[in-house]
Amino acid sequence: MGIVEEMHNLCEDIVASRFERGEAVEGIKSETRDLLMNFNVERKKMSDELRSDLKEAAETIKADTRGKLREFSDARAEMSKELAKGLEEYTTEISDSVRNMREEFAEEQAKMGRELRRELGVYNSGIKKDVAGLLNDFTEERVKMGSEQREELGEYNVGIKKDVRNLLTDFSVARSETVKELKEMHDEWQRMVEPRVEVKKKVAEEKAEEGEVSEPELRELKEKVLEVINSAPGGISLTGIGLKLDMEWRKLIHPAKELLDDGKIRKENLNYYPLKEEEKEEEKW
Repeated sequence: MGIVEEMHNLCEDIVASRFERGEAVEGIKSETRDLLMNFNVERKKMSDELRSDLKEAAETIKADTRGKLREFSDARAEMSKELAKGLEEYTTEISDSVRNMREEFAEEQAKMGRELRRELGVYNSGIKKDVAGLLNDFTEERVKMGSEQREELGEYNVGIKKDVRNLLTDFSVARSETVKELKEMHDEWQRMVEPRVEVKKKVAEEKAEEGEVSEPELRELKEKVLEVINSAPGGISLTGIGLKLDMEWRKLIHPAKELLDDGKIRKENLNYYPLKEEEKEEEKW
């Protein structure tokens, strides 16, 4: 049995004896309380006897407790001496064991160092030999690859020159075709420009239909158009605005354009929309 186990058993015995003494005292107190509760009617008659018995029991318990404490103190002092002696011997054994282990480890480390140095020497020699062989193989392979690459590059240059000549030929043909197409486009443009006089005449007629308005009338018309657009968050066309204002939609082109230029409305395709909240905030700033 080891010292640690003996100490553990001794501590358990001490705890158990203390617990038993506590249980004995608690048992006596519990019995006394039970006797007092069960024989309350005869309490006066038996009070003197009980006090005497309790006093004797208490004195006996005190005497036993003092004796036990004295014995425990003596046993504890003796046990402490034995434990101190045992711990000293155990510490000495551990120190000797550690010292021996350190000496054995130092010898083993030195032995391993010698073996590692020998193995590393062999390994380095093998590496040097392998590297020398690899360098020789690499030199031979490089010379061989150089010759092959020079041959391939010569063929590649010939192919590039041939491809460049073909590209130049194709470019020359494409350029001739492009010039021809541009000429055809120019002729077509000339044919399209001829009816411009008729278009200008039509625009003049549309402006005449729109009619000129005075500045106050334009401001009033802009306010009406802005009001209609703001009341149509889903968007509205000039035709729709004209229907709401009971006006010819062509007369609304100028006011709508000025509202767009002033940044008070926005346009998507043919419909006009009120400004979004973030756009209004940006306009304020």
